[in-house]
Parts: sequence; structure tokens; C-alpha cells
Amino acid sequence: MGATSAMLAVRPTTLDGCVLGLLDNNKQGGRTLLGEIARLLGERFNLRGVVWASKAEPTTMAQDDVLAGLARDAAVVVTAIGD
Repeated sequence: MGATSAMLAVRPTTLDGCVLGLLDNNKQGGRTLLGEIARLLGERFNLRGVVWASKAEPTTMAQDDVLAGLARDAAVVVTAIGD
């Protein structure tokens, strides 16, 4: 396999006015942890909203349509394993 190059996503300088995306991996505790992250970020920043998405299975990659939806709807996305 050959090496590939990728560019880093542009990061906002603040989350004020941004929509936060949360990607639940469907493992025990993940949704609880992400909810707490959303609450804390909501206290610190003036979020415009929060969108949730879930992977079908914890052991597989998120489906293309799930990732496309997050890319379309959220300025930043957080995923976490809560176990």
C-alpha cells in the first residue's frame, strides 16, 4: 500500500454560534458521556444547537450517510467511548 496524504479539517476559533455534533458509538456509557460533554460545552459556549448521530455497531466505522449528515449539519463533532 502506498502512503496517502490528508488535510486536517478547519477548526473554528470558538464554538460560539456553532452546531455541535455528537457521534454515539453504541457502547454502554457512550451516550451518557457525550451528553455530559454537550452540557459542559453548552455552559462554556453559546452553541447554536446540538445534533446526535449513532453508529450502527460499536465495532464498525460509521456509515457514510451518518458521516455526511454530521459534516453537513455540525461545525465540530465529538465521539467518545464511555466504558
